[in-house]
Amino acid sequence: DASMVGQAIASQASLPEFPALCRQRERAGIRKGESKDDVITRYDHALGRANDKLAYCAGWYDEMRRGRALAAKRAG
Repeated sequence: DASMVGQAIASQASLPEFPALCRQRERAGIRKGESKDDVITRYDHALGRANDKLAYCAGWYDEMRRGRALAAKRAG
């Protein structure tokens, strides 16, 4: 059946490399003599960057899934 062949080909299509940004970790750290407010501010900024990356990477993944589903639909 031609639709099964198309689906098999679409499912084997290689994915692009996962964005390097999505593999980076965020760190904040504590420095000796630093005020608690400075530490909290730095951790808050690190958390914000981590959340922004999570949103970007989830969007990237969702777009890849949509593209693969569309390719499979067209092939089938």
